[in-house]
Parts: sequence; C-alpha cells; structure tokens
Amino acid sequence: MKKLFMAMMVLCLVSAFTAATAAAGGRSMCKYDSYENVGLEDKFMDKVSFINMNKDELGVSDEQAKKIKTLKHELRKTLITKQAEIDLLALEIKSGLWEDAIDTAALSKLIAQKYELKKDKAVAIVQAYADLKKVMTKEQMDSMKKLWHEQKKQMACGMMAGKAKK
Repeated sequence: MKKLFMAMMVLCLVSAFTAATAAAGGRSMCKYDSYENVGLEDKFMDKVSFINMNKDELGVSDEQAKKIKTLKHELRKTLITKQAEIDLLALEIKSGLWEDAIDTAALSKLIAQKYELKKDKAVAIVQAYADLKKVMTKEQMDSMKKLWHEQKKQMACGMMAGKAKK
C-alpha cells in the first residue's frame, strides 16, 4: 500500500512539473535556459556574483573587488529608490481611477512619470554594467566570458545527466 501511495505521489509530482513546463510555453522554468529572457538587473547582479565567486581565477584585485561591491550597492540603492517612487505613482494612478470623474490629463501625467522612472532604472543598470566593464581589464573580461560559457555548459550537461539518470 505504501509503495502504491509513493508511486501515485511521484506520478502527481511529474504531472505537475509537466503541466508547469507546458504552461511556460514548453520551456523549462530555469531562468538560465534562455538568458535572453532575464532582466537587466538580474544580468548585472549575476555578473557581479560570478566575478566575486571566481575572483581568484579571474585575477581580480582587492581594489577592483571593492569598486565592484560599491557599484553593486550604489545600483541597489538607486533601484530601491526608483521602485519606491514607481510604486507610489502606481498607487496614485489607482486612486485616481476610483474617482467618479476621472481626470485623464492628471493620470496621463502620472503614467508618464511612472514610465520615465522605469526608463531611469534601465539606464542606471546599463551605466552600472558599463562601469563594471571599466573596472575589469580586457584580459579579465575575456577570461570571464570563457569561464562563464564553460560553467554554463557544465550546468547544462549536469542538468542533462541528471535527467538521463531518471
């Protein structure tokens, strides 16, 4: 009876995973399967984490590591502030929609402000990415690209090996 129950549980889990994968357009739900769909902020933070985890192999000096950490923290502060402003504007827009007579001109202005802040966030991330590349030497960037692709390939092979064992 226990074996039957366990088999049914495994079947339910596999079915749920298959349904979730199908709902994701037939793609795996791992954000790294297609790095194109990852947001700018995640890409930047992933690169910073990757550099920190591999700083010895990349030859990152303590001074470079400190600059990278400062870049990350400054960007995070900027993004938190911008997101708070965006959230406040979204709240104002929603409350404007509750009115009996909707002031479309005022709401349009709030919407424009909201999307200007979103643009500012994207620009800040791109600037931080550019600054990150300035901190690293050309050789370090080349090593990072090579190591990044090697590790990504190993992850994919490891995932495939895990699937093959099942």
